[in-house]
Amino acid sequence: MYEFIRIQYQLGQLTAGQVKTYVPKWITEGEANTIINGQG
Repeated sequence: MYEFIRIQYQLGQLTAGQVKTYVPKWITEGEANTIINGQG
């Protein structure tokens, strides 16, 4: 699920706020921050 969310964020399909809504069910807080900060 991490890869799916990361790709959707990079494509502009998800906002940073939307990425955060996937915590903690699908990804961890750290993974969300990594996606948002572009380190993933």
